[in-house]
Amino acid sequence: KYCPLLKRLHLTLWREDMTDIASMQGRMVDSIHEQLPEFQPGLVYLEDLQIKCELYVEFIPESVFQYFMNQCQRLKILQFYAPLDWMVPSVFTELFRKNALESLEYLVISNTSSEPMELDVDTVKLFLKNCPNLTGIG
Repeated sequence: KYCPLLKRLHLTLWREDMTDIASMQGRMVDSIHEQLPEFQPGLVYLEDLQIKCELYVEFIPESVFQYFMNQCQRLKILQFYAPLDWMVPSVFTELFRKNALESLEYLVISNTSSEPMELDVDTVKLFLKNCPNLTGIG
């Protein structure tokens, strides 16, 4: 019913309200929570995740990133193209406590915001330390 063996998921978000969780609270949250337990197993086998926001999407909440990172334990490819000015090294420190990303081979994090991310060489070292199969970073 929900593709329990799904291995590749590429999402392109083109409308601002697609990332606005607050706007969905009254309309969709009840139905999402009803379906979520059934949908979660569909992400267990995910190996390739790409989330891309079109340039005119100015905000994506950290909770979107956290949701997928908490679900996808077998990722080999992770590509995140979005306004990521909220992304700081502690986001990944916390992530590795919940998801080791041991299978990760390819990582792209691209900030489309006009504001910079605070990621640095130490963040790259954190990925190299935690992801033994990592062969590409961008």
